[in-house]
Amino acid sequence: VKPEDQKTYFDDKLIKTIGKAYKWKMEMEEGKFESLADIARKEKVGTSYVSKVFNLNFISPKIIKKILTGTQPRTLKLQDIISNRKLSDLWQEQEEIFGC
Repeated sequence: VKPEDQKTYFDDKLIKTIGKAYKWKMEMEEGKFESLADIARKEKVGTSYVSKVFNLNFISPKIIKKILTGTQPRTLKLQDIISNRKLSDLWQEQEEIFGC
């Protein structure tokens, strides 16, 4: 069976990064961090990277579900999501842009 013929495809990098975004959100809500800059310092990465990853918390739940169940479009990559500077706040628009 060729990979493109499989019904599901789990993108580990995308899944792990979504998990990281969720973890950071929980830690902020728990008061462990006051800002994205605090997270960046702890993780030893740039604030812009933390900001891009953190924005995964605002992706449509439908898109997240498809990614976590491996049913997202094969063409959808982490870079497509985090590099989208004008990511819509409207979930329906996100779903149209990313083909979900």
